Order: sequence, then C-alpha cells, then structure tokens
Amino acid sequence: MPADHDAVARETVARFVAAWESKNATRFAELFHHDADFTNVFGAHARGRDAIAAMHAPIFASVFKDSVLEAGEPAVRAVRDDVVAVDLAWTMRGHRGPDGAALPERRGLLSFVVTRDDDWRILISHNLDLTDDAEALAFRRDASVSIGPQ
Repeated sequence: MPADHDAVARETVARFVAAWESKNATRFAELFHHDADFTNVFGAHARGRDAIAAMHAPIFASVFKDSVLEAGEPAVRAVRDDVVAVDLAWTMRGHRGPDGAALPERRGLLSFVVTRDDDWRILISHNLDLTDDAEALAFRRDASVSIGPQ
C-alpha cells in the first residue's frame, strides 16, 4: 500500500517536537536512522545516532533547557514511496545564551529527508536560522514570487 506522505511528515514533526520538549538527547536521536546526518544552524555536522545525541545532550542541559519549539505546517514532497522530503518552519522561545541571558524569539527552517526501513526515520536533517533583517526579508518576499514555475 502506498504511503500517506503527508501523514508521515506530520507524525515525524510531532515526534520531533515531543523529543525536543523532553530535552532527552537519546530520545531525540532515536528519531534518526542509525547512520543519519544532522547539520545544525552553525554548520556543525553529526553522523549517526550516538553523535546526534552527543551534539544535543549539552545544549538540552543548558541553553535549550527551557526552550519551547513550535512547528509550522510541514511542506511535503514525496520522492519515492519510501522517501519523503519535509521542510518545516519553526519558532523557538525560552532559550538562553551561553552566559544564561534570555534571548529573543528565533525562527528557522528544518529540512528533513525521511525514509522507511523498519520504521519511518530521519536520514538527513539540515537546520537554519531565518534572520529578520530587512535585506533577508525582502529577498524571501521577492524570491517567493519569482522562483518556481512561471
């Protein structure tokens, strides 16, 4: 039976947010394939569940300890029956800088490639911050109008 890719995306996002909210790096890493790739907003890369857990354990215990992650509606693209690409706009609040000072709300975009073997898991994840400076906002506005089928 063909996969319901929208349902896969929604479930992946729900599990991702729940794992983030748990602040449990092992639980978070279980969302990923054993050999998954994760790239954070700074360009740091982790390969495999153990490395993904190791990347997130210290930040879940410190700067993201009180963070709240809100996910937008995922944009979904079926690649094959067992592969789905997901783009997810997110908002975060309650996070702190390394000095413990509260930071303003952040917005970003996560891109996942989710594949199925025994279960649906994230194979590739890239995360980025979206800035609110005027030039970036103008570019996103103009690009959303001019890029794509004409």
